[in-house]
Amino acid sequence: MGARAGYERFHLGGGVGGREDSLHEFKRRFDPGGLVDAAVGKAVHDEDAYARLTGGGASLDGFFPAYRAASR
Repeated sequence: MGARAGYERFHLGGGVGGREDSLHEFKRRFDPGGLVDAAVGKAVHDEDAYARLTGGGASLDGFFPAYRAASR
């Protein structure tokens, strides 16, 4: 369906934590074109909502978004 819409690449992301692990290798097989440069941005557009979701005081350092991190 993507090819019919004109898409030429299918990027599924990397491995766990951005590592080149077995998950990364599995995903890489779906795009024979190889790896592409990618970047991840960290931006909070609704600071009040982000504070509610994270329990307040969450930093942009480390896991982002903080509310998706495993419970400690």
